[in-house]
Amino acid sequence: MVAEAAELEREAASGDEPEAVTYAMWARGHALRELGRMANSTEVLHDAIQRADGDLAERIRTSLALTTFLSGDTEGALEQSERAIEGMGNPTHRARAQAQKGLILARVGRLEEALTILDEVDEDACDETTRAQMLGNRGITAALLGRFEPAERDLERTRKMAHVLGQTTNEARARHNLAFVASLKGDLVRAISEYRQVAELVATTSFSSAEVESDLAEVLLGLGLVDDAAETARRSALRFTQDGRAADAAEANLLLARSLFTGMHLAEAAVMADTASQQFADQQRPGWKQAADAVRAWCRWAGDTTTNEADLDDAVALASELYDAGWIQASYRTILMVGRSAIRQGNTTAAERILTGAKPIPENQPPSVRTMWFHIEGLRCQIRGDTAEALSRFDDGIAVVHRFRNTLGATELRTLAASLSQDLAEDGLRLAAARANEHLAMEWIERDRAASIWHPPTRPPEDSRAVQILAQLRQVTAELNTARLEGTPHDELVIQRRELEDKAASAMWSLDSQSAALTPPIPEAKVVEKRLGGRALVMFGSHSGRLISVTQNGREKTITDHGDLALIATEIGHVSMSLRRLAAPGSTPRGTEDLRRAADYGLEQLDAHITRLLPPVDDDTGLVVMATDPLHRLPLSLLPGWRGKPITMAPSLALWARPTTTGESNSREVYVSGPGLTHGEAEVTELSELARSRGDREVVELKGNAATVEAVTEMMDGAYLIHIAAHGRFSEEHPSFSSIELVDGGLTIHDLAGLGAAPRHVVLSACDAGIHAVTGRDLIGIGATFLGAGTRSLIASLAPLPDDLARDVMRAYRTGVATGSTRAEALANAVTEMTETHPLGFLSASLTLMGSI
Repeated sequence: MVAEAAELEREAASGDEPEAVTYAMWARGHALRELGRMANSTEVLHDAIQRADGDLAERIRTSLALTTFLSGDTEGALEQSERAIEGMGNPTHRARAQAQKGLILARVGRLEEALTILDEVDEDACDETTRAQMLGNRGITAALLGRFEPAERDLERTRKMAHVLGQTTNEARARHNLAFVASLKGDLVRAISEYRQVAELVATTSFSSAEVESDLAEVLLGLGLVDDAAETARRSALRFTQDGRAADAAEANLLLARSLFTGMHLAEAAVMADTASQQFADQQRPGWKQAADAVRAWCRWAGDTTTNEADLDDAVALASELYDAGWIQASYRTILMVGRSAIRQGNTTAAERILTGAKPIPENQPPSVRTMWFHIEGLRCQIRGDTAEALSRFDDGIAVVHRFRNTLGATELRTLAASLSQDLAEDGLRLAAARANEHLAMEWIERDRAASIWHPPTRPPEDSRAVQILAQLRQVTAELNTARLEGTPHDELVIQRRELEDKAASAMWSLDSQSAALTPPIPEAKVVEKRLGGRALVMFGSHSGRLISVTQNGREKTITDHGDLALIATEIGHVSMSLRRLAAPGSTPRGTEDLRRAADYGLEQLDAHITRLLPPVDDDTGLVVMATDPLHRLPLSLLPGWRGKPITMAPSLALWARPTTTGESNSREVYVSGPGLTHGEAEVTELSELARSRGDREVVELKGNAATVEAVTEMMDGAYLIHIAAHGRFSEEHPSFSSIELVDGGLTIHDLAGLGAAPRHVVLSACDAGIHAVTGRDLIGIGATFLGAGTRSLIASLAPLPDDLARDVMRAYRTGVATGSTRAEALANAVTEMTETHPLGFLSASLTLMGSI
């Protein structure tokens, strides 16, 4: 591009038309800017202006103004724009210069001033290209001011004009801007879909992919995809820096800092915030600098739990400045961070000062900002001593999150959205616990808990990119399983599977919700008491970094503070590691003994924090437990105080208490064996023969090549029972692709989307099949998906199990059920039997019963 412009310049210089040389220099300056060579572009454009006169000089000056802004010199850019407008005689050229000045003012943060300039542009004087530029700049400015309807109207006109004129680059830019407006409105699914389509257009245009990635990172951050947002922002910042686009690079660095802070990478976030702050200072962009300074302050406050007077003064001033600069979310985040910290310290005077300084929420704010506003209002009510009104405002904020979650199609995104309501629910629980109100505490432990489970997984359209990637993923997974069984090299297949999981997850993000809005009901006390039937209920929650529980035994309820949640989480991590190493083959007797001691020590420590602090429960009383993170990964029946007890776990009280309609009693039982298990087929054969001996239901066996994903999902639909003996895999990176390994690949939650009726009872005799990823107060995993679809009971493991132990404990469990024991009793008795008869029998306690029984 630069070479072509230089050649034109040489040809023009050889002739006798000086103006042609000037035009050629202008083209070369523009080309240099597009290639990121800002200093060279500035020099060439300055020289071109010196050679030109009249409107031509001012038109070139308009180009120089944009280059100057992108280089980071905002004041110089505005000065050049003003000179161009004043010196322009042609109305069309003046309109173009005004449109560009409006853009620069908007980027600096002077939005109202920018909109005034853009509204003054004489549209009748514009040619089609200038009109499109003006409308695009005006649309973005209006959107930043929250005026979405006129913004979308202007941008849609821009897109249509670009399409008619055949301007592919400008059409891509218009679509990019429409996606940006959708993100500001909170319509993140539409935004991410638009950005994906724009990204495909970018390859054939001069539109920078870094611009798309930068705005896409903002959407990813809004969806809770923090790591993806940080990586995307990092790429765009690097690209902008390489292209010499200092203004854009500074904004991308700020976005990176915000992403890192949200992911609690505080040290790196602080460094990037400092970098962005200095860049904005050099560029004379005070509003943007305030936003970067806010992230730096957040990092400091997050690392220090105390709030002193200096912090309070800084926060009050910062929140006000951020609001006035248009950073509403940052202003409210600042107020909430300091206000909540002051409340936790009991400093109500400081809390009142910061909270009452919150300025009213403007119109048309996205869900995250509306949620923060309700949180601030609730805390204000709390400070005034009006607990009922405080909880009502918290509820209003949770309702905003619920409505937002219902717009999301991907299970992963619905689960991540739960993090928006976590602080609200925790503060509600804190208020209830402080007043020793057990019933209220139960309600706030339950509030918005595991709500995403009530939505079935979204099925992508059959002709969609997502379906194609899922098919590739299943094929690669099958090849990987075969390679592992045969002992052949498979590192490349592991990498391929990871890449396909990334692509599949990304493709699923843009799916629209296919389910009606559901509000999980909190069951009435009399319903809970009846369903318990003499069992005790233990509901765990957390607030202020502490593990809290409410126990109901009969009609008596007790609130218990179990201590520091971080310490408990660390101990659970140690126990989980010991259990995994014990289950791994090849351990020496001495090594096994050392690991068993380590596990027992950790379990004793956890028992002291958990079961020993609870009110006493009779030995023969069963338990129904609602866990919270990190207890979801702890086999509770391993705790000394709960060994031998029949325990049923449930994601939420509402799900446990709901009526069920799945699986008629006379339907089939399905027994499945996956590849690679030494005793898998024997386990399935033995259990299916036991089922046939009862003669009350059809029995289906799927083994070997018959155990395909399609066959298994078809047979489980409406079944009374499905029992799968197979390898399980939990994916930390993409929990929705955790799988049960079958002969043709992995069975994931996406394969369960098409079930007409979930099987009534499910047994997953597979390692790690009971593990769920926990985000805020929500779960994602195969087990949660079955339960959400209506399965009444599910047995799955929270840790690896030796193959022979899995077979033996399943035989004992099925025998117990066949002889009249409840499922909880049968599992507890089977685990006790294995503990007494098998060398590693205590590991069978990692099998956990979950459901609504």
